[in-house]
Amino acid sequence: MIHQVSRFFGVALSKRFAGATIGTADGYWAEDGAEFKSEYEGNILCERVVVIDLSVNPDREVEALDLLRILGRQAIDKFGVAAEEMHIEVSVTRAYHTNLRGDGWEPAAHRYSRFTT
Repeated sequence: MIHQVSRFFGVALSKRFAGATIGTADGYWAEDGAEFKSEYEGNILCERVVVIDLSVNPDREVEALDLLRILGRQAIDKFGVAAEEMHIEVSVTRAYHTNLRGDGWEPAAHRYSRFTT
């Protein structure tokens, strides 16, 4: 199922924002992690998770956040994903493209808002 979820996000995000990188990973966290302590004593949980790397122009940041939430809700309904929250990190970054057969670097855009979920 996790590969179907990955493809679901990848296709939808690519249709809206021209592309996304989707992978899977093992996510670990402490059961009491929401308590913001200096050290955690709860059981350590592990789940297979979908990791999404999406870059958009800053003026489309809210649109991307809204779509990620909508797709997350749809994934719950469509695939029975057992999730209640989506962790999203946003950073401002620059991106470059290079032709591997040529020389030099070309800016892909001035600035991106980069989302990692």
